[in-house]
Amino acid sequence: MSRSAQGTITSFFDTIQNLFEEYDLLVTPTLSIKPSSTEYISDPPEIDGEETREALGWFLTWPFNLTAIPSASIPARFTDDDLPIGLQIVGPRYKDERIFAASVGFERVRP
Repeated sequence: MSRSAQGTITSFFDTIQNLFEEYDLLVTPTLSIKPSSTEYISDPPEIDGEETREALGWFLTWPFNLTAIPSASIPARFTDDDLPIGLQIVGPRYKDERIFAASVGFERVRP
């Protein structure tokens, strides 16, 4: 990996970690688009009129996977077509228990 790429990853990691000085968790959708069982065999060409860059344009999990920031994706609800909509819960490094507790708490409220 180039120094430039590593610097970008480190900068992103630091930015996210700094959020946890003020917030306990970060909660995002897992995807930036509604799930579809057949519509996107590959990546969608655009989202709200904006071109996407492969999965980077609509998977919201990759930044946390890339930086090894702990996160969980849990089912939050279902579409009218009974497809799952995911909720991603992100926490600070070495605080996985926060993510587990929030995931369990969400499931208790919305089984």
